[in-house]
Amino acid sequence: MLIKNALVHTNEGLIPKDVLIKEGKIVSIAQNLATSLDDEVIDANGLYLLPGLIDLNVRFANSTLNKEHIDKLSFSCLKGGVTTAVVMSDFTPRLDSATLLELVKFKIDQAKINLHMSAPLADENEDQLHNIATLLNNGAAAILADSHRNANLLRRGMQYAIMKKRPLFVQCYEPNLDDNGLMNDGFSASKMGLSGISKISETAEVAKVSEMAHSYGAKVVLKSLSTKRSLEIAKAHKALKSDLYAEVSIHHLAKNDTSCDGFNTYAKLMPPLREEEERKALVGALKEGMVDILTSAHSPKSILYKDVAFEDAAFGIGSIEEFLTLVYTFLVKNEVIDLGELIRICCVNPAHVLGLEHKGSIQEGFDADLVLFDPKESYEVTNKHSLYLGDTLYGKVKKVIVGGTLLLNQ
Repeated sequence: MLIKNALVHTNEGLIPKDVLIKEGKIVSIAQNLATSLDDEVIDANGLYLLPGLIDLNVRFANSTLNKEHIDKLSFSCLKGGVTTAVVMSDFTPRLDSATLLELVKFKIDQAKINLHMSAPLADENEDQLHNIATLLNNGAAAILADSHRNANLLRRGMQYAIMKKRPLFVQCYEPNLDDNGLMNDGFSASKMGLSGISKISETAEVAKVSEMAHSYGAKVVLKSLSTKRSLEIAKAHKALKSDLYAEVSIHHLAKNDTSCDGFNTYAKLMPPLREEEERKALVGALKEGMVDILTSAHSPKSILYKDVAFEDAAFGIGSIEEFLTLVYTFLVKNEVIDLGELIRICCVNPAHVLGLEHKGSIQEGFDADLVLFDPKESYEVTNKHSLYLGDTLYGKVKKVIVGGTLLLNQ
């Protein structure tokens, strides 16, 4: 396969390049590469060529595992420019044995994109450690833990992460600091008479987990942070050479808690969207390089779980189908970051976390996981179930190549 005249990001800016792919690898990058009769040629004139995005924080629809949801997730990832994703293991049925993991892995290996599983640190009640070594030996790419559970289990999770050279993903939230909160603790919540989710319920746990990560030396990803203070705490520990990564979702950079006005359940996320001042602070922190990883936080819920009272609605939205478009619209087009930074937080850093040495960059010898993106296209979101209803989004994923095979062509 030969991609002709694609705009590739370099230190000198966007430069037209040809990219030759053989046996699933990038074998040559240059201008005016010669074609052979065997080459499938893709004319990419005017299109950006980017590494496939790597999302470390996705979930199946309704957090339920079945073949249909695996296929649906794969297709949604392709539409959003995502070629590698890690599925959070807090789904049904619980992934609590090597036998079940082997079955799940068999199904996931049939997915069109590179899907990886995380392994739950403990059982549903979080009082019994799973056989983490067995789960990791059988293909789990990371360990998933909740920060507020048994601290001794969290400590042991870090020890396993070090021993098996896998990252520990930690969801930082202490529910005992909230009274069954439903959205950000602020003016919008008060106006609607809803209980709030405080910032301290996140930042206190970030401080605890960061200190533990520094003490034990584990590679830890702080999942989907929503406050600048959380990023400041992580930054302070990274300065101490902690192997720590701060993850933020695109939604917390693009939207604020007024999206919940009118009891809009499609803006009910966990962690919650914060007030506009906090959103701007997060954007400022991103500009300062304090965000290591960006995620779509894809967690789709059916209308059955969303078209109900706000108090009863499930947390989460489906979003990965527009991930690259959202990042481009709210961050690149608005000159918050450039394409180089997009690649760093959406491709290079996530690949490093997973130990995928030949993904996340357009280089000779790297896997041919690539996205062709048209920045000139735009459209208005008309889906009434979207957080971005009424917004004009810019850019569209046109083609996606995974392992040298063209899987999306639109």
